[in-house]
Amino acid sequence: MTEGKPGIMLYFRTASALSALPDAELGRLVRAMLAYGAGGAEPALEGPSAAVWPFVRDLLDRDDTRYAARADRRRQADRRRQEQPEDRREAQRAEQRRQDLKKYVDRRR
Repeated sequence: MTEGKPGIMLYFRTASALSALPDAELGRLVRAMLAYGAGGAEPALEGPSAAVWPFVRDLLDRDDTRYAARADRRRQADRRRQEQPEDRREAQRAEQRRQDLKKYVDRRR
């Protein structure tokens, strides 16, 4: 799983599948989701939670892939910003401040 990832997502679209589980099974499944999200360890589930696990695992894997791609894009953007000459970065910051001020003034009218 992706390092630095702050946690896992629980989606409303999974509520119908998860609501069918008894509370004890749901607890085991959520613990398994957290463990899998933190380290990628495949849980040893039984019963109803084992039936739901492949669906949940696919969601966790997809989220992990999206998170890794987003983190990579942000690292690359940061690297590009750091490689820019300081005067160009200052000009971009000044332009951003001008745009922000214009938006603020326009909203106040």
